[in-house]
Amino acid sequence: MDETLVVEVFKTNVQDAETATTLLAELHTLYPEARFNFALDDCDKILRAECDSLDFQCVAEHLRSRGHQCEVLE
Repeated sequence: MDETLVVEVFKTNVQDAETATTLLAELHTLYPEARFNFALDDCDKILRAECDSLDFQCVAEHLRSRGHQCEVLE
């Protein structure tokens, strides 16, 4: 079995756990094969995404469509 997980890390402006929980639920519904988590204690309010095949740009676009900043962390 050849599983190659790709990890992408995003900088966001999500400030609170309630918002993060809502966004995580939406992302899990949209991309059930992926794993997501927020690190809100990080200064960049990190969203981490793991999947073997996912257009990570769609993840960023979803957060932007919900009024949040989201960009790949360099």
